[in-house]
Amino acid sequence: MSQPLKLNLGCGASCRSDFIGIDINPAVNATITMDLDTESLVDRFGENVADEIFSSHFLEHSRDFIRMVTEMWRVSKPGATWEIHVPPADCEIGNPFHNRPFTEWTFRFFEVTDRFVHPAVGTIQAGITESFCPVRL
Repeated sequence: MSQPLKLNLGCGASCRSDFIGIDINPAVNATITMDLDTESLVDRFGENVADEIFSSHFLEHSRDFIRMVTEMWRVSKPGATWEIHVPPADCEIGNPFHNRPFTEWTFRFFEVTDRFVHPAVGTIQAGITESFCPVRL
């Protein structure tokens, strides 16, 4: 039986143990140096292969958030766990390196329910067709 595939996106210099650290900066000595805004997780790892994805203060830097979430979804196995940390929206004002604010509603637009599916960014465009449910916000 193979080891679970755990990805630490935008790990910086502090990659979680037992995770494959991915970062654009070669100076941080991540396991893999790649630009997640232009390179594909699916091309690198395949579809439905990741058991866990951890990301701390990376997604706010992504130039195309919908594309990044779609890549994360495609590389994840059904039932995979994501642990995502982003700064609250009120910390975003004035930070020139952050491309988007996050609120408690941001990830709810990806839930597959009649109440939260958004026609522009929900299940169809993002390619997310299974249950996506935030556990804790």
